[in-house]
Amino acid sequence: MTSSVYGQPRRMATGTDYNRVAMLLAVLEKRAHLPLSDKDVYVNVVGGLVIDEPAGDLAIAVAMASAFLDKAVRGDSVVIGELGLTGELRQVQQLERRLKEVASLGYKRAIIPPLKDKIEVSGVDLVQAKSLYEVFFRRYGNKMTEREKNKIQHYQKNCTWDCPKTRFGQCLKRQIQGD
Repeated sequence: MTSSVYGQPRRMATGTDYNRVAMLLAVLEKRAHLPLSDKDVYVNVVGGLVIDEPAGDLAIAVAMASAFLDKAVRGDSVVIGELGLTGELRQVQQLERRLKEVASLGYKRAIIPPLKDKIEVSGVDLVQAKSLYEVFFRRYGNKMTEREKNKIQHYQKNCTWDCPKTRFGQCLKRQIQGD
């Protein structure tokens, strides 16, 4: 992700649906208040794989936010979930099976949508998040403090880009980077 030199930013997607990437960018811009409208965005799924299901939404969104914020996701973490237009995370099919595969690949932490039924996967810490805000404020997998929970509630109820109480647009980058 880079600043666009031209008036019209370039958007490219390889290995996933271009329109899905455009929708995820819109959600990041509207719900996470990341100023992405003037950025060139390139999404590439490595290995010749094709992501053609919504379970990859959260992974793509977190990857784009990570590129914008210049903050890598922890190497031992995976993110799985469908992302709705309001920034909420939705369940995906066969989550338990996916998590067992994650464990067999050696990952230690999985950020997932809220569970309806309890799932036990040995060796993997399951971090449940209800929304995109929670994913960001968990700093890609760390436990949330009470202060962060209160901020999330404020943002979801009435926060805007220039909210004087929280200055969401200015503090999101600091929050994720841990400054």
